[in-house]
Amino acid sequence: MEKIIGFDLGTNSCAWAIREVDNELDNQIIDWGVLTFDKGVASVKGEEFPKVKKRTESRGKRRNYLAEKYRKWELLKCLITNNMCPLSMNDLNEWRYYRKGVGRKYPQSKNFINWLRFDFDGDGKPDFERLGFSKHESYYLFRSLIVDESRTEIFIKEPQIIGRVLYQLVQRRGYNDGQNIDDIEKEELSKTIMKGGGDSGAAGANEIQPYIEKYKTLGAALFQIQKEQNVRIRKRYNLRSDFEKELKEICRIQGLEHLYKTFWGAIVWQRPLRSQKGLVGICTFDKNKRRCPISHPLYEEYRTWVFFNNLKIRPVTENESSTAEEKHTQLLSVIKDTVYPHFFKAADFKLSTITKDLKKKGYAITANFPDDTKVLNLSFLYKMKELFGKDWEEKTGWRELLNGESKKPGYNIEDLWHLHFTKKDNKEAGETAFEFLHQFGIKKMDLATEKAETFAKIRLQQGYATLSLSAIKKIIPYLRKGFIYSEAIYLANLHKVLGIPQITDEIANHFSEEIRKIIQQNSFDKKLCQVINELISDQLNGETRFGMDANYQLDADDQKDIEQKLSQCFGKHTWENLQDTQKQFATTTVSNKYLSFLQKRIHAKNVFEKTEKLHDKIANWINDTYPHSDTRHLWHPSEQDPYHPAIIKDGKHYLGTPEPISKGFKNPMALKTLHKLKKLVNYLISVGKIDEDTRVVIEIARELNDANRRKAIERWQREREKENEAFKKRIDEINKECNTFFNREDKNLIDKIRLWEEQKHLCLYTGKTISLSDVLNGIKYDFEHSIPASMSFDNELKNLTIADSYYNREIKKKRIPHDCPNYNKEYVHNGIVYPPILSTLQSVFGKIVESDRKISFESIVRLEKMLAEWKAKTSDDKQIKDNIIIRRHLIRMELDYMRSKLQSFTTEEYKAGWKNSQLRDTQVITKYALPYLKTVFNKVDVH
Repeated sequence: MEKIIGFDLGTNSCAWAIREVDNELDNQIIDWGVLTFDKGVASVKGEEFPKVKKRTESRGKRRNYLAEKYRKWELLKCLITNNMCPLSMNDLNEWRYYRKGVGRKYPQSKNFINWLRFDFDGDGKPDFERLGFSKHESYYLFRSLIVDESRTEIFIKEPQIIGRVLYQLVQRRGYNDGQNIDDIEKEELSKTIMKGGGDSGAAGANEIQPYIEKYKTLGAALFQIQKEQNVRIRKRYNLRSDFEKELKEICRIQGLEHLYKTFWGAIVWQRPLRSQKGLVGICTFDKNKRRCPISHPLYEEYRTWVFFNNLKIRPVTENESSTAEEKHTQLLSVIKDTVYPHFFKAADFKLSTITKDLKKKGYAITANFPDDTKVLNLSFLYKMKELFGKDWEEKTGWRELLNGESKKPGYNIEDLWHLHFTKKDNKEAGETAFEFLHQFGIKKMDLATEKAETFAKIRLQQGYATLSLSAIKKIIPYLRKGFIYSEAIYLANLHKVLGIPQITDEIANHFSEEIRKIIQQNSFDKKLCQVINELISDQLNGETRFGMDANYQLDADDQKDIEQKLSQCFGKHTWENLQDTQKQFATTTVSNKYLSFLQKRIHAKNVFEKTEKLHDKIANWINDTYPHSDTRHLWHPSEQDPYHPAIIKDGKHYLGTPEPISKGFKNPMALKTLHKLKKLVNYLISVGKIDEDTRVVIEIARELNDANRRKAIERWQREREKENEAFKKRIDEINKECNTFFNREDKNLIDKIRLWEEQKHLCLYTGKTISLSDVLNGIKYDFEHSIPASMSFDNELKNLTIADSYYNREIKKKRIPHDCPNYNKEYVHNGIVYPPILSTLQSVFGKIVESDRKISFESIVRLEKMLAEWKAKTSDDKQIKDNIIIRRHLIRMELDYMRSKLQSFTTEEYKAGWKNSQLRDTQVITKYALPYLKTVFNKVDVH
């Protein structure tokens, strides 16, 4: 008999049960258990953090200390050579070079210690008085004197003072505010560092700018602030650019321009981070290629055309006189001329901008995207257009790059992008990345000074795509020709499949037409397979089993069951609109397969119908049409991160490592859960309880997301628990007033009160006001499934209402709300007038808000606006920022619930298979669990 194993994966547990499908068994659950383990993250006082956080922080501190030592050693080497420091080179070498058994030795010479104390004459105290100043002055006095042109004689006579001032600069060099900082650092710079504040309450860099303008350098400004305010120079954000300007001024006034590059390399220059290139994942399609940076102009182009595919742009009214080719050409023209130009903007924008212009052209977006959906712009291409004007495509060689043509002499757009992608400060030349790019723009690109500065300031987005640049170059041409995404993927590597240099337009069009036919037929076949399997499942799970006779023939009841199941799975309206030939074919196919099942013995195995995979169907068609083809090179649109194949031992297949080959799985909590799942599954396989033919069903816990989402879920649950306590008190009040004995712990009663409150005490179908006693009584009003349970198998609150029991049983029955007789107009039944359902919905959820693409309600629009407002909020304080994110998650959960609730009332057709389980496939663990388990098991489902 068929075996099914179910897994319920949580953050620190894995529950499992094995079911043997056998109607003769009283209990089909033959084994079960729960595996518990610690979470993949640590927790202190409810705050979660990675277990390696402390180690990472300690390592970061050690490396900062080491980097500071490197800077000091580099500077001291230059100072010693130029007689600006009393230290000998031997003493420096003993400090900077490690010797086995001895270690490093910090310089202890008296002259060096005195030099550090600003005691240049060795009298045991700083030389303030010797230079004519008060003995109570601060060390910042020398930072002020060194940029005073009237005091240069002091430093000419005693160059060691210059060296000590420079050594003070290398000890504290300020926060990096250059062009090479990332977005997080830039955000921090623009807020806390410039304005001040933060945990320490430090003064911001903006506060000292007037003093710098007046006294020329940061050191002189700090000296004046200390003198005027009589406070120590502590808790202050200073910018590295101000230190760099001070260094330049010191070198100019003291005549040390020839040493500026060396000083800059020791004080200002920052070592580039160690390259992480080796950690970049492998392309999903090209297994020997690394993934492409998301800032690459070709990836931006690819991402934009994929987005066009997802929008599903269609004409509002079809022109029946136009051919399919003409319609396709017109649509492509609208996309290129109307939609595409919107992406050349300085910042991301909202989808509503595109929707308005499409409406003017007679087109609309049919995909279910909210109008406030954030649309990513063509960032790098926009900047090129701004720099080079209307002829930017010709000047940057963009067309040649798109079409795969040979590069012309000079620098093309890919070269310019690469300059920014690999830019870094040059220590040897004493030149920043900004200065290099600025000069490059002027000398090599013939840009004006202002435009060269704009070019040098370009900032690239960080991150990597899932595809390599090689794969993207193959896919883009087909997307730009108007092929849908799946067709473009199949066509991209077709030349390698067929063994020819390139694919002609004729071959591409022929192939895409055949692919379209195969996909359509596959969709139809899958629907028929669903119908057959549901009929078989109904028989297996029924109290009685008919048939079981090799001579059995279908009777009228069987035909009726088949007809009902076809209508249910295809959808009532879709089934009615099918051509008669299609209906006849579907009915005949289902009838034959169903009869074949009914004629089998009751203990027959593998009774469920299976369909050939779409990819295999396409590969078989290619092999039949092109005998010398190699379908191993055929790409699959739904290709996922590959895993190592199953480990075969003693004739059994075992799970390998849960880390994909691309090494792109970075969620420690989900990864630990998969490791525990691997251990459990491999044990069950080893003892023979399951094998590769066992069907696997996994239930994914929502808690396996980020920490803030888990906190939001916990808060959501606590709020529901508080509400439940309030509902229990309502039950107690009713019991006391009406002398009833309702159970306050009954979950059904609590859910009824929750729905009653949600519906504002109204029946959504009849418009009648419901009293609480009637709700608890359960005679006049009962639970009602908006989408009938026989179709949806959904018993969650989003699919439930409290409805008039007579209306539910006698009028609605097994209809969806849209098919009820009073959906959008009054209906009279047995002399009772029932108001329109839509009218009652508006009384509860606000007025209907209609757009070109959807029907919504005021309550949903309000939540969408609220979510947009909270998305725009941020903070430099981590606690506040986390709270903002948690609040966004809470609003999103409420919005998702309301959308699902109201969609069940407005959907015009329900097709079997739209189950709640499908909503969870987008979670991070599902992305990896499915292909991972499929390395061993033939059938894996997610619920």
